Amino acid sequence: MIFATHYGQSFISDYFQTCYLNGTPVNISYQEKLKHENSSQKIAIIIPHRHRESHLRLIVPRLNKLMKKGTKNYRIFVVHQQTENLFNKAVLINAGVKQAQKLGYDCFIIHDVDMLPDTNNDYHCNYDNIRHIGALVDKYNHKMHYQGLVGGVLAFTYDQFRSVNGYSNSYAGWGGEDDDMFIRIVHSCHSLSHDIYEEAKFSMIVHDSDSGNVKNPDVYLQLMNAGKNMRIDGLSSVDTFYGLESIQNSSTTITELVDSGSHFYSQNSYTNVSVSVYDKRKYSFDKRYKFPMSILVLAILTTICVIFRFSQNNKLSY
Repeated sequence: MIFATHYGQSFISDYFQTCYLNGTPVNISYQEKLKHENSSQKIAIIIPHRHRESHLRLIVPRLNKLMKKGTKNYRIFVVHQQTENLFNKAVLINAGVKQAQKLGYDCFIIHDVDMLPDTNNDYHCNYDNIRHIGALVDKYNHKMHYQGLVGGVLAFTYDQFRSVNGYSNSYAGWGGEDDDMFIRIVHSCHSLSHDIYEEAKFSMIVHDSDSGNVKNPDVYLQLMNAGKNMRIDGLSSVDTFYGLESIQNSSTTITELVDSGSHFYSQNSYTNVSVSVYDKRKYSFDKRYKFPMSILVLAILTTICVIFRFSQNNKLSY
């Protein structure tokens, strides 16, 4: 199976081989038909957030409307980063999962705040594989760029999330954490399914770039270490990356217009989890990676100096 070389996919071939040799081959599949399930799962929808209140006013009512169509036992958790340092989506996700799991939730839908779902979709977790719900987005003409795409909306059971050690806490700023998650999924020999049926389409809310969420310049270097760092960087270490400020239930009444022209009232309800995120970027890289790099730089500089002195001595000899 050939993968596009988009960020982390350049570093996964060995993981596929290892899983195959261990008798747990990784299967990447496509779910082509909507399956409604009214299970006993307690579903927590985790939305990392900062400075996107206008998005919340759109997505929370849409999600409540979607989830109330079935007999879902669910709660929306908006995990808000209070601090103004670089936005760290992964820390917010890990913190949200920890708080929701304490309340007895066992299925976790990781949901970007700008992803509006079709109202006929079905949110639940699969026990056999990690489920990529947000594969088809209008911004990309409802097509997948590459098989390792896991951004937007992703569903885990708690056992699956714990098995991959959650998300890496090291990707401050925009980019990298989703490709890192794909590496974690494959490295842990989990199978992955992409929802590609008609009802699985999403609309992405158009928005300006966030000055506090600039592109991470170190993404490629960090992804090179994703496999060996995943056991020490993630859900197991997130407590050192954030401080819990408050947990509050929010419930405000909104009015929506339906096709008949009449109005109905819906509850725009969610749980707001506010956290302070610590800036620990200087500790984000594996020391085993930084040390040989520093030695390499020193060796290059030493070689340049030796060559320069040698050339100077040759000039003097003439």
